[in-house]
Amino acid sequence: MVSLIKLPSLYLKQLVINGGLMELESVIKNRRSIRKFKNESLKQEELDYIFECARLAPSAHNRQPWKYLVFTGNEKCKLEGLISDYLTNKAELSYHEKIMRNCLKFIKDAPVFTLVYSTLEENTLNDYISLGASIEHICLSAKDIGVGSLWLGVILEFEEIIAKNYNVDNMKLISAVILGYPDEEPSSRPRKDISEIVEYI
Repeated sequence: MVSLIKLPSLYLKQLVINGGLMELESVIKNRRSIRKFKNESLKQEELDYIFECARLAPSAHNRQPWKYLVFTGNEKCKLEGLISDYLTNKAELSYHEKIMRNCLKFIKDAPVFTLVYSTLEENTLNDYISLGASIEHICLSAKDIGVGSLWLGVILEFEEIIAKNYNVDNMKLISAVILGYPDEEPSSRPRKDISEIVEYI
């Protein structure tokens, strides 16, 4: 069973009674990128669990370069509006900006929008890999307790706009993750066969 990291006892009891925790293999195999979310807020205990798992990700030289800015409620709406206004007022959109325009609905519908930053002044390739591991912990731990996620790399196009409106000095935007209760069950996407990706020497 997946580690029960610092879950409040009452919440943990409810999860166990309801069969809320999954086996690791099932979590990995059944995780999906969710683009339709229910209009329901996540419990604080669920967010605590997800970010506690993210905190425990491995990192090069144990540098732990991550910082998560978690937007909910009115603050999430403000951030969404900031991005929406920028896209509306721009005469011509780039390829990634067009993708972001389509993603605004996901951000609007989901209750939680998280910006993932690096706190390091200089990031090595290993640091980026470490941050990716932390984001994967977010996605897997979310699935573990029935929360959907969408890893959103296109947010990088809006780093400057966000920086002008939020206190993110000396940090580098890495990615974003949308979180919420899923309102869809996407089928699995094609994956390469293990024989194509593994070679024993």
